[in-house]
Amino acid sequence: LPYLQSSSEVAKHLKEYFAESGDDLPSVFNFGLGLGSLAPGIMAGAVKKNVTQMAKMFITGESPQDALPALKKARKGMITFTADLLGEATLSEKEANNYLNRYLELIDWLARDAKTWENVPQIDEDENGPIPKVNVSVKVTALYSQIDEAAWDQSMAIVKERLRLVFRRAISQDVFINLDMEQYAHKDFLLRAFEELVMEDEFRRYPHFGIVIQAYLRDAVEDVDKLILFARQRGTPFTIRLVKGAYWDFEVVYARQKGWPIPVFLNKKESDASFETCSRRIIDGYPHLRVAIGSHNVRSIAATLAYAKSKNLDPRALEVQMLFGMADAIKRALVRDGYRLREYATIGELIPGMAYLVRRLLENTSNESFL
Repeated sequence: LPYLQSSSEVAKHLKEYFAESGDDLPSVFNFGLGLGSLAPGIMAGAVKKNVTQMAKMFITGESPQDALPALKKARKGMITFTADLLGEATLSEKEANNYLNRYLELIDWLARDAKTWENVPQIDEDENGPIPKVNVSVKVTALYSQIDEAAWDQSMAIVKERLRLVFRRAISQDVFINLDMEQYAHKDFLLRAFEELVMEDEFRRYPHFGIVIQAYLRDAVEDVDKLILFARQRGTPFTIRLVKGAYWDFEVVYARQKGWPIPVFLNKKESDASFETCSRRIIDGYPHLRVAIGSHNVRSIAATLAYAKSKNLDPRALEVQMLFGMADAIKRALVRDGYRLREYATIGELIPGMAYLVRRLLENTSNESFL
């Protein structure tokens, strides 16, 4: 869409994707327009405009400087953030090095400005005291363009060396770093990279690292159990951001194409049950582990908070994370109840953000928000 320059080009692509007869668009596209044959051309301009506006709803800004007003505005409402640079799976080393430098600049820029921010206990402290005001989420596939599990040792060595630069900068600036989880094919690689890095002497005593677990994966509970054992071995706590997962369609289609077992649950109820099981295991792993509840599902959030309460866990020992631009009513309720709420705030341009927007659209919880 960003490359289409005229309404006629947009209309042509709409017909290619959605027209059943090859000529006419489905009636849903003409609903309420009443423009007959003029509708596609006029509508095409509106589609392009609306997609751009939609992007702005879910992307805080094209650069850290652009995003800063939105992040600071949220802080006034007692909502903090984790900043994410749009883009993943870089295709060249030039692009990967650019992403690495952008992450380092993002850490520096936000940390420098954060020195002027007023302390807000509800979002800037846990049960042990102050926590970093700046939190950054990193996609590992953006840092190295040639990740190949078949070349495990070489890929691991390069990824860890680049992550060390990010980790060192984060420690020097008192910033929390979270490694995002991506496609299932990279899951074991990312978990191993995280574990090996945070056990290194210069990182082992830093408590402000995190890793993601996707509850829609059939082996999510097993991975949580392994991380609990690892956390006890490390001796310094780290955080698990527990999410349902945002690559469901891709994982199902890709596995079927390859004739492989499908790694995700095919029934949403199973993913929800897995989420609750994982959240209970992580809470039971306290104080070695901390949990960040990444969900817009009221049942999933409530079940986790209720279990934490039954275990007499200090509410400040956990947090709830949601996407920027979504579920505002639920966010307000959690803030009012005194919980630490963190928004996943994306930063970047529309073109690399298209995949992100499509995944948000495909997720169950986002469809109502889009409508």
